[in-house]
Amino acid sequence: MQLCANKLDKKDFFGKSDPFLVFYRSNEDGTFTICHKTEVVKNTLNPVWQPFSIPVRALCNGDYDRTVKIDVYDWDRDGSHDFIGEFTTSYRELSKAQNQFTVYEVLNPRKKCKKKKYVNSGTVTLLSFSVDSEFTFVDYIKGGTQLNFTVAIDFTASNGNPLQPTSLHYMSPYQLSAYAMALKAVGEIIQDYDSDKLFPAYGFGAKLPPEGRISHQFPLNNNDEDPNCAGIEGVLESYFQSLRTVQLYGPTYFAPVINQVARAAAKISDGSQYYILLIITDGVISDMTQTKEAIVSASSLPMSIIIVGVGPAMFEVCPIPRLCRPVGEPGAEHGPTCQGCAGGDPRAATVLYAHQGHPTSPATPCHPQPYTSSRASLNSPPNQCPAVCPPAHPLLLLKIRGTWNLGPHWEGSLEDQYWLVEPSAPSPAEGPGTVTTSLPSCQ
Repeated sequence: MQLCANKLDKKDFFGKSDPFLVFYRSNEDGTFTICHKTEVVKNTLNPVWQPFSIPVRALCNGDYDRTVKIDVYDWDRDGSHDFIGEFTTSYRELSKAQNQFTVYEVLNPRKKCKKKKYVNSGTVTLLSFSVDSEFTFVDYIKGGTQLNFTVAIDFTASNGNPLQPTSLHYMSPYQLSAYAMALKAVGEIIQDYDSDKLFPAYGFGAKLPPEGRISHQFPLNNNDEDPNCAGIEGVLESYFQSLRTVQLYGPTYFAPVINQVARAAAKISDGSQYYILLIITDGVISDMTQTKEAIVSASSLPMSIIIVGVGPAMFEVCPIPRLCRPVGEPGAEHGPTCQGCAGGDPRAATVLYAHQGHPTSPATPCHPQPYTSSRASLNSPPNQCPAVCPPAHPLLLLKIRGTWNLGPHWEGSLEDQYWLVEPSAPSPAEGPGTVTTSLPSCQ
């Protein structure tokens, strides 16, 4: 809407008024809540305010006949704005006036009581008013939009051997794996909105038989021409079959499958179809830059991406992945801050992301506090205090909280702004144990 005013009261001793409008929504208890303020138009009694938009729910909370009160003020630099007057209207009244100019009298109750010949303190004119409907996703579903559901499952080696109970892909005869449970939970809801119940399903990060080619987008049903599976049960069946035939490897690339679905979504411009990509992963992304670019490119398309994390890894949103694996292991990642990851100890617990900020205060005394998990406790040696670099170097405070992952490598998690920790003792077997740690130097 857009409003202007005419012949408002002069409030400033030097010059004219600096008017602005304040919109109030009335509440059920008779009080009023501010829902909009216009800009201030300086030194005029006949201001024209800029057009503005406000949600209908903010203006009247869905009650078209609810009172909307509008106050007119003269702006003062010290915040003690002078009250010029007020008038009331409603959403229904405003909407009726959208094809004609409507004039409201600005009244000041105090002034009206004092002056017998008082008429008004000026007028406000509604210059334009229009209502634009914003359709929700539910509106599109009601209108017949079909959902196209695509699944992508992480087949990298970090998930563990599917034949071992510690694996996130473990094919137990008694219960579903973490991946299967996530797939079933999300898929069974979405499948009801897909009329043909045919879901393309892909895997990524595996070596495919017979030549051992690494693929980041292979159909779970082993049919490149038609990757569709019949319902969620069909997806699960193809997933289990792939686990028996492919070799879990790495690295973890999201971008190929995102781009695959985005190409299909780019062909839709009439709202008849909407694409949903479900990515289930253990949390380590190797192509973060490419993944960001793919998501940004797809942001204007009729497409949503659901990423479900399984397992104990850290899944906070961060610029780059948090965990890194030793060199030589399938899916190993090594960023510029992943120092020591290529060291001789294959059980090194490392973090790709290390905060590069500098300490702003001197180091505090060291009071090592062990963090105990169900499998092992990680302790700093009692007499070994965290090392803090001079301001020219990143912060090297040590604070450990980790768990044992009994597999081809050992993983621990570091909190906040902390650097590499290398276990200098052998990895213990299942059960309680202690790992001594060695801190890197500032160099």
